[in-house]
Formats: sequence, structure tokens, C-alpha cells
Amino acid sequence: VMNSINNGFRYIELDISLTADSQLVCMHSASEFLEMTNLPDSIMLTADAFNRQMILEKYTPLSLSKLVDLQKRFNFVLVLDKTSTPQLLENYLADIRQHVMVESFSLKDYFELYDLGYIPMLSLYFNGYLRPMVSLCSKYNIKWISTTVQNYRDLINIHILKFIFGVKVAAYTTVPTKFLKYVG
Repeated sequence: VMNSINNGFRYIELDISLTADSQLVCMHSASEFLEMTNLPDSIMLTADAFNRQMILEKYTPLSLSKLVDLQKRFNFVLVLDKTSTPQLLENYLADIRQHVMVESFSLKDYFELYDLGYIPMLSLYFNGYLRPMVSLCSKYNIKWISTTVQNYRDLINIHILKFIFGVKVAAYTTVPTKFLKYVG
């Protein structure tokens, strides 16, 4: 996070996961965390165990309370990947919700996040067709979507959504050598 802040990034994406004791922490997956901390696979990863570890023997894990403090201090937009329990975020991020973008996979979650005061992004895929996406965004007044860019046609569709219809797009590439990840 500090590296991104020091390099002037205004949007910082992090993954959050539940620990064995149902606490949210900043990690992509428990299996990757256990591997990077040399912990056995059999350990029950609680929030306390998470906070006591060293990642790759030199980094401390990032708790959500530390993350909230960093966001308040440096005023960046936190981008969270995939949630199916929007209400759970309230226990941790309520103070900074207006600076938190969250990817959702259903209209129900999108509107729940919106009603809670977060910046929701509806996860959609072009599959080569722009019309259904435009129709959905128009019908439900969707302001942000997240999608995967697989080819140049997808980039053109993103520009159409963005500049003609006013939909903002967080795009992720599956071909990193051809496209850059961007939010805007």
C-alpha cells in the first residue's frame, strides 16, 4: 500500500478474506498467506494468528484497522474485489465507505452497497456484445462496472460505455502484455 501511495496511485486494490474466526483481513487467500508465511496448511488462521505473522520474513500483514488509518491519512480510493456479503463491510469500513469501491456480482449486492454508501461496481463481461451491457446499465442506472478486457474490441466497447453513456469502468486484463489495468 505504501509503495502505491508513494508512487502517486489514487486507486489501490486489495483483496479481503475472512479468517477462521470470521474477521476480515487483507489477504488474497488463506492458502497463499500460509505459503508466504511458512505456516502449515493445517493451522486455523484466526485474525490474531494473521496479525502475528511475517510475510516473506519481512512484511507485516495489513489489518483492516491499519488500512482504514492509511486511507484516512493519504486519502486514496480503496478498491475491493468481490464481495457477497456487503453488510459485513460495515463492521470495518463504515468510516471510509465513501472512498471504497466494491465489485459486486449481482444487482442485489450492487444496490445494497449503494444504499450503504459505498461505490459499487457491477461485474459484467462483454462476451463480444455491447448492447446487453448498455441496456442493463441504462435500465438500472448503473454508474460503475468492472469487466475483463480480452481484446481490442472490448477496449472499444469500454470507450463507448464511458464516453457516450457515462458509465465508468474498472477494467482488468487477461492478457497483461497487451493491456494495462486501469480504473476510470
